[in-house]
Amino acid sequence: MRDKITIGVFLGILIVFLIGQLITKDRSYSNMESKSLITLSDFSIGEILNGDNSDILEAYLTDQILFKDSLVKTRNDSLDKMNITNINGVYIGEDGYLIKNFSKPGKELEDNIYEMKEFIKKQTVPCTFLMVPNSSYIYRDKLPKGADIYSQGLVIDKIQEGIGGSVNFIDATDILEEHKDENIYFKTDQNWTMDGAYYGYEALCKGLGIEVTPKENLVKAIGSDEFLGTLYSLAPISKQEKDELIIYTNSNGEYKVDYIDKGTRSMSLMEYDYLKIKDKYKTFLCGNHSVVRISSNGLIDENVLIIKDSYANCLIPLLADNFNEIHVMDLRYYTDNIDEYIEKNNIDRVIFIYNVDFFSWDNHFIELNN
Repeated sequence: MRDKITIGVFLGILIVFLIGQLITKDRSYSNMESKSLITLSDFSIGEILNGDNSDILEAYLTDQILFKDSLVKTRNDSLDKMNITNINGVYIGEDGYLIKNFSKPGKELEDNIYEMKEFIKKQTVPCTFLMVPNSSYIYRDKLPKGADIYSQGLVIDKIQEGIGGSVNFIDATDILEEHKDENIYFKTDQNWTMDGAYYGYEALCKGLGIEVTPKENLVKAIGSDEFLGTLYSLAPISKQEKDELIIYTNSNGEYKVDYIDKGTRSMSLMEYDYLKIKDKYKTFLCGNHSVVRISSNGLIDENVLIIKDSYANCLIPLLADNFNEIHVMDLRYYTDNIDEYIEKNNIDRVIFIYNVDFFSWDNHFIELNN
């Protein structure tokens, strides 16, 4: 009798679950995972019946499972209670830090060093490279015991040696180590905070031989105290502390920000509407774009091209007070000839800003020489 009751309860729960699955509208985006989801509109029933697109059907069922966000968080909470400290490549570190795993780089790093070196060889304008270590290196003392993290210090040495003396190579490690007790990386996101970016900015200015805007001259504001970033999306746990997103601005700054790919202009380096959504890091320069042109009342009359990853997004607003025209380029989205862009826009210097993880694994550096 008890077995029949158990089976009946199980079947009842299953039926309720299936009915809920059928009547619930598909979600097109997951805020927790920060990604677009597969919906029924992405394929046809006929394709499935014919045996086509079985992979997309599996992805659809995974994306649209009822109560998925709650189920994922419950699973991760259980793993955390069992002291399993690596969830989806993210370590549960000390002091509430989620730290992305970093493995020994492979061929991608060799290729990227080669492409960078070949690009710099061609240039008639000075080139500078700001290399930024990730939290897995600066906060390595916060990693759980037994964490298998490859040393980014070794990678930085390899990059500097491989590119050679033709570039002004600036390693941000030392200045970040000096300030590691401050909040220089987000606890829940793979990016650094604007405090961390300020120290990167300081290292860059000193390497370029230009004046550093003192931090006390900037206006500090808490943009949000409810930021949960990309690492939380990979490893959501209930006990996770939310981040503060700090913003520094220059009250005397005057800016025109042209998003070339969108054909729009803003008079601010910050897009505050993004503070209302999950992906709050897009507040800085509206996220990533193929090309952004910034005109300002900066003191140095130079056209600067910055080729970068997302780490640069919260550093560039600081640098905009130094140079009166900055062109920002992201190789993930820009596919035209870069040498022609430099010539056409009378670029006076090129600055690369990359974090170690991105430079080690990204495959878009071939665009430098296309």
